[in-house]
Amino acid sequence: MSCQEEMLEYFNGDHLPAIPCSYKQKDPNNPSQKIPIDITGYQFRLVINYDIPRIINGSIVNAAEGEFIFEFITGDIHTVGIFNSQITIIDNSSKEITYEFVKFDIKPRYA
Repeated sequence: MSCQEEMLEYFNGDHLPAIPCSYKQKDPNNPSQKIPIDITGYQFRLVINYDIPRIINGSIVNAAEGEFIFEFITGDIHTVGIFNSQITIIDNSSKEITYEFVKFDIKPRYA
């Protein structure tokens, strides 16, 4: 699973940028390469570790290529500070795997 950098910087109240991700596995025929996992029927959940954790559900962009995205709405980026996060991937048989994700550095908005 891959997304973006190690720390994402936002300002309180931001909606953009969205976080594009891809889910891939090692190619059994060429272990130095990664091939996409078909994510048809999968669900994706990003949890930001605020005092009351915020859950952002992901959307599939291209299932065959393993591409999904997290888009923010009002209230998702709401607390100033640095917060850890996790991404949980739920496959089409309801099995889950969770990854540690980036830190969010949320700064105050001046106006």
